[in-house]
Amino acid sequence: MLFKKRKHNILVLGSDGMLGYDVYNTLLQLSATEDSNVGIVIGIGKEAGLKLHERNALSHFMANSIHFDYCINCVAFTDTNRAENEDIGKILSYQLNALAPKYIAESCILHHTKLIHISTDYVFSELSDAVHHRLGGMFMPYSETFPVNAYGKDKLLGEIGVANAYHKWPKGYAILRTSWLYGMHNSKSFIHKFLKNVVSTLKYSKTHEVSMTENEKSVPTSTYYLTKCILSVIDDKKYGTFHAVPLTNDYGVTRLQYAKAILDSLKSCKNANEIGLSDIKLKPVKLKGHWPEFSAMANTIGPCRYWELELNLFLNKNFDALAEFMTMIAK
Repeated sequence: MLFKKRKHNILVLGSDGMLGYDVYNTLLQLSATEDSNVGIVIGIGKEAGLKLHERNALSHFMANSIHFDYCINCVAFTDTNRAENEDIGKILSYQLNALAPKYIAESCILHHTKLIHISTDYVFSELSDAVHHRLGGMFMPYSETFPVNAYGKDKLLGEIGVANAYHKWPKGYAILRTSWLYGMHNSKSFIHKFLKNVVSTLKYSKTHEVSMTENEKSVPTSTYYLTKCILSVIDDKKYGTFHAVPLTNDYGVTRLQYAKAILDSLKSCKNANEIGLSDIKLKPVKLKGHWPEFSAMANTIGPCRYWELELNLFLNKNFDALAEFMTMIAK
């Protein structure tokens, strides 16, 4: 006798964001597949006006909707500069990164819904432990959090709020920490910002030099990769806290190495010379900021692929769209 897979109804919070958009649309495609375990998928974006930092907001919504087996929280305030330097930024960071996850978890518990919450490498820093330890050729996962900025501190409070809410149901939640996330939706990723800088440099600088920091290390992660990690939690019924990043060597990647990899990959694509990438030179600089200088994590979930391969796959898939993006902002 053949048994059909049980269909899971899934709620995606932040479905209009860079990550949420890809998660939501991937799940929608899977829901249309007969042998998939994805049932009804509902996405909530900013336009819904749901104030997730208010304690009962999500609970009221869930009480008047279908039952969700999973809730995926992709909502976050990620403007680290504003979170550090502006009063309104500090308020928004605390509301969305610290309070909202706690209240989302409480609502999910009330409606017996499992929660997948997305967190960040910024809960760590160069002050965390295990930075220089290796195990089997790879550096070990951290065991001690030590955020050094407001964004990281608020995201850590969010993690704690989720874990505390699920203390009687520890198999009901998963926290996926990721880092240096990039994607196509909203054109807000490091890749888009870097290419804007490239266009500006080609247009106005005689030296064609773009400055990139070499004293900041983490692991670039695509929204496609993180979506696969999220699906792994659902498919394999995983729970707990994971580091959802690709593999890397040499204790992480600097912004300079990241930018060079983007250039090298795009230069190998068709029509690359038409957008002048071969003229760009990268200038290493050391800058001090409110970010952690070291927050690279060791992979504990997702495909065992290196960050360079993930980046190349992403850039090759989206080369035409990125070239069009550069052409548009050059006008």
